[in-house]
Amino acid sequence: MWHQPSAPMPESFALDRWGEFPEDEQFELADELADAWAHGGGHRPPWDLQIGGHPVSPQNDPVHDARDPQEAGPSEHGGTAPGDGADDWCLLATWRCGDDVTELDSGTAHWVIRRQDAAARRFDRVHRYVEMA
Repeated sequence: MWHQPSAPMPESFALDRWGEFPEDEQFELADELADAWAHGGGHRPPWDLQIGGHPVSPQNDPVHDARDPQEAGPSEHGGTAPGDGADDWCLLATWRCGDDVTELDSGTAHWVIRRQDAAARRFDRVHRYVEMA
C-alpha cells in the first residue's frame, strides 16, 4: 500500500491557478512544479485503485472536466449539473481497469463528487468519467 499525497496534473494546476488562458511560461512553471512534487514525494508504484487525492489520468483531469462551465446541463444521475466553482469538486476514486474490463483498452474510471455531497453522503450525485489510454 502506498501512502502519499498525489500532486495535481500540471495543466489543471495552471488552469486553476492562472485562469482560462495561462501563458506558456505559466504552463512551464506548472511542469517544473510537477517535477518538484515528484522529486519530493517520490514516484508512485504501480497501482489499480486510488481513493481521493488528485487524479492521475492518461488524458484529461476528470475533476477539471466535472466543473467545466461549458459542460453544464442535466447530470446523468439527476440533481444539479457539473459546472460549479473550482473547489466544489474533488476526486472520490480512480480505478485502472486493466484486464478486468476487456471492453476498455487500458481503461480508467474516475468518480468525482461535489465536496458538500460527499460530506452529506449523497453518493447518488457522483459524476463518472471513463477514458481509454
